Amino acid sequence: MMALALSACGGGGGQTDTPAPAPAPQLRISAAAGDSGRAPSGVVHLHRIELRNTGNATARAVTVSASPDARALQLPLGCESPGCTPRSDGGVDIAEIPAGGAVVLRQQLRVKPGFRGLVRNDWQASSSSASTAWQQELTAYAADLAVTVDVAASAGTTTTYAVTLANQGPDEAADIRWDLLTLPDQAWRIAGCTASTGANCPATTGEWMKLDRLPANGSVLLQVQVDETATAGSSVRGLGSRVDAAGDSNAANNQAITGQSGVSRFAMSDLEGRHYQLSYHPGSPLRATAPGVDERRPFFVDIFGAGYIGEPGSTSPPWSLGTFDVMTGPVMVLGLDITGTRKPYLAARRPVTELSELEGFSFNLLGSRADASGRAVDAYAGTARFKDGVLELCQTPTPVAQCPSAQLQRFEAAMVGDEIELVSSQRALRIRAARGYGGPILMASTRDAASGGSEFWLALPEVAIAWFSAFGDLYETTFESASGASLPAFTQIDLAPGGLPQLSPRSSTYNRVLGFAEQGGKIGLCGLTAQPTATAQPGLFAGDLRGDWLTYENGAFVKERLCFEGPVHYARSNEMAVLLGARGGSLMGRWMFAGR
Repeated sequence: MMALALSACGGGGGQTDTPAPAPAPQLRISAAAGDSGRAPSGVVHLHRIELRNTGNATARAVTVSASPDARALQLPLGCESPGCTPRSDGGVDIAEIPAGGAVVLRQQLRVKPGFRGLVRNDWQASSSSASTAWQQELTAYAADLAVTVDVAASAGTTTTYAVTLANQGPDEAADIRWDLLTLPDQAWRIAGCTASTGANCPATTGEWMKLDRLPANGSVLLQVQVDETATAGSSVRGLGSRVDAAGDSNAANNQAITGQSGVSRFAMSDLEGRHYQLSYHPGSPLRATAPGVDERRPFFVDIFGAGYIGEPGSTSPPWSLGTFDVMTGPVMVLGLDITGTRKPYLAARRPVTELSELEGFSFNLLGSRADASGRAVDAYAGTARFKDGVLELCQTPTPVAQCPSAQLQRFEAAMVGDEIELVSSQRALRIRAARGYGGPILMASTRDAASGGSEFWLALPEVAIAWFSAFGDLYETTFESASGASLPAFTQIDLAPGGLPQLSPRSSTYNRVLGFAEQGGKIGLCGLTAQPTATAQPGLFAGDLRGDWLTYENGAFVKERLCFEGPVHYARSNEMAVLLGARGGSLMGRWMFAGR
């Protein structure tokens, strides 16, 4: 009998398989698809960064931060998808990123004005079981865009203008807006366009044009033909042009106008973060333009220099459709219906163009916040000062040097065109400044794109003695409306004993309201009465404001009923006075502006 024996190969030991690695996340940071590695110097701009989980397990409790280059200011990071929470240090926390998933981060930063070259920002991301780092390299650039407008030919009533846009370098410019500054009654057309080597004409030519890029030393030439036939009441002649682009290092040559005698042009804002270009010319409509907006209104000016919307004699009283002060003060105040509701608008007559014009000034500031419908949700009085290129803003009526740290905001300033861009560790905003004889006046009107909420503030220069007074006249106010609608009110601003302001609905001079009434016009408007008292902050006052409905009988104004009343802040400089309904009162966040 035979016995069979079986044995295993390899000496009789059993083989053990290596266990597969446990699933794990892996994080990778990179520029998002389509994001440019170029960075315009001197202006806040956006980069999109992708954080991707290339592993095979979910990354949880992810923390992301970025340390900017010493030549850059960075705002808090954000995300384009939900599940992202901002942190107090400017980074973000992300609840989870599934395997193969990605989150796109939004990075807003401003490179030091005028700097050209590499900017390196260090990124870090970590979760409970993975981490990564990445150095972002951006190339900061600066360009100098300039426009010129010259007469190229003239035949009969037609003039051909050569409008040239040139990039004087040193770097290529990008995302360029190029406008023609025409007049409402002009007949014109673009007869041709030529571009230098490496440059391109706009894809669509017209009054508002865009160029993706313009190389250094490149140029584009438009030939614009204008019919300059004289029209009744005016001679509609001339042409202008303007260019704007991020990274433009010199705003002094961004606009050129030939002819257009008597045309006034201003940048104009409402109190809810909307901005327009305003122009008017005798015999032509007043015109307000913005992306998607081109509103034109007839107007006339009376013998006192007051402007009214509408045709002469078409409305009674003449201020029914809107007003604007043609010749008064550094800030023009208008009451216009652009969006379907009459509201106040402000425009700087003589814009500040250099930060040095602000250096060393202290300000008294009034501000309000509103929801998406325009309804006021807050109001405040504060102070500000500009020192060493920085605007410090205190949202209490306390000198900046004594401001509680929780109420103090510090913004580094840079000129961007004819605006001033302010950047803090938490936010960025654009403001405008008007030159005044007693110092600059600052205006900020911002709107949150996500919520629709808005904030407006106005800062008057603090002066030792501000002997502001104004003859009894009309002023655009929002005191009668909870949603920001504007109506004219009537008051005279005098100085009571001790230099205190005093408002009363009377007139010591012949003005547009009294003149209309004495000609038999029917008066129906609110007259304002107040006697604010001084606060601890020079130039800031507080008190109760009362508005009474006025009629005019037998040579005198008669009060018929109460329009409104409530506590207000009052600020004044030598050239302007401003009233704002105080926080918690029935007039909270409602405004009046008076200039001279």
